[in-house]
Amino acid sequence: MSAEVLLHTLFFAVLLDDPIAARAHRLAVALISRQGLRGRPLPPHRLHASLSQVGMSPGPPPTKVIDLARQVGDRITLPPFKVAFDRVQSWRRGNGPLVLVGGEDRLIGLNRLGDALAEAQGLRPRRFEPHVSLVWGAEFIPERAVPPLIWTVRDFALIHSIHGEGRHEVLSRWPLESGEG
Repeated sequence: MSAEVLLHTLFFAVLLDDPIAARAHRLAVALISRQGLRGRPLPPHRLHASLSQVGMSPGPPPTKVIDLARQVGDRITLPPFKVAFDRVQSWRRGNGPLVLVGGEDRLIGLNRLGDALAEAQGLRPRRFEPHVSLVWGAEFIPERAVPPLIWTVRDFALIHSIHGEGRHEVLSRWPLESGEG
């Protein structure tokens, strides 16, 4: 009998502050109930906005890769910024994620941080739509407005995720510096 190979991902992300994560989780639970969705909400401690993927592998990331990623995080010098997510939408028809999104002008700081991380890795910045996955395995629902989730991003993290196990391990965190003081 062969053992299943689990996919490991290493990525940079912004974690939601505890009160915002709790509100986002309650929103996900309410949407599941109101819409009759089959998906499961992600637990509050796993809610995040992905910024930049470092790599994927069939096993744990090598220490050398983690060390290089930490060096990338050490190079980032940006001030804290506000973000606002004010809509939910399905990505993919059938069994895709239900995500929080916001207007580009409300998420510009996430794009800047993602660009800085890409450049620090020697990559060209790429356009991505900042989002927070709330529910996986949900049926498709059309985009709709939700009460805004607004907070100040004060740090970012390097996360090791093991697909299929529902685990995220925060390996490092970096504060965003205001440049004052």
